[in-house]
This record gives sequence, structure tokens and C-alpha cells, in this order.
Amino acid sequence: MNKTQTEIVMAYITAHPGATYRQILDATGCQVTTTNTLLGQQYRRGKLLRSGVKGDFSYIVAPGNEVHGWVDEEQVESDVHFGCANPLTRLFNECLAGVRA
Repeated sequence: MNKTQTEIVMAYITAHPGATYRQILDATGCQVTTTNTLLGQQYRRGKLLRSGVKGDFSYIVAPGNEVHGWVDEEQVESDVHFGCANPLTRLFNECLAGVRA
């Protein structure tokens, strides 16, 4: 199953209404600029609603725009991967995080 980054972000917010930018970023594994751009685009298109102050928004999916299919990593029992669209980028980021820890 291959999802676009927009679908991944929207599915996460559908499953986790009220998620913050940082939670979305951490859970999806997408890059900072990509996540920021996607959230802004979906908000301007009316597909996302946000509340809070600039820099500390929480997001919910606007009614009728839900995207289902988010699976938390603990629930995945196969090699199907949900998160960053490029598995090599994710592997690199995991290795880099391990070195920095």
C-alpha cells in the first residue's frame, strides 16, 4: 500500500483529532518543511480546521474530509510501513537519531 504524504498526514489527524504540529511530525516521519506545507495547504483548502495561537496550533479534519487507514506502528505486524514515503529516508533518520542519542 503506497500512500502520498498528504494522505498519511490526513489519516493521522483523522485518527488523532486535536494533534499538534509536533505530534503529526513525529508520528508521520515526514520532513519539517513538507509537514508544514501540507498542513498549510489543507487548512487553506478547508480540509483541516485548526485552533490555538500561531506556532501552537492543533488540527482536526473538517467534516467530510476524513482519510481512514492510519495504523500506529505498534499495531503493524507485517512489513507494511506507514510514515515517511521514502523508506531509505526513514532508515537514515533512524540511524542518525541513534548516533545522536
